[in-house]
Amino acid sequence: MVTIKHFTASWCQPCKQLTPIMKSIVSSNSNINYQIIDVDNDPVIAQKYGVRSVPFVVFEKNGIIREQIVGLMSKSYYESVLLNIS
Repeated sequence: MVTIKHFTASWCQPCKQLTPIMKSIVSSNSNINYQIIDVDNDPVIAQKYGVRSVPFVVFEKNGIIREQIVGLMSKSYYESVLLNIS
């Protein structure tokens, strides 16, 4: 199973742009476990993943980190990462 951990913050403008992109990707892929993690509300989890900047997206497969993306990318970029790890 693929898990996407989307680290975000309420004050982050690029994060606000990324949320609908990620939700669109997840809605068309029912086999994804999608988690939105606010770094201000969950600093321990953010620290565990080494988040230093948001948005920060972690793609895991079977509990193993396969890709980490810092910053806002295009929808097609996230889709290609997903395709490569699925």
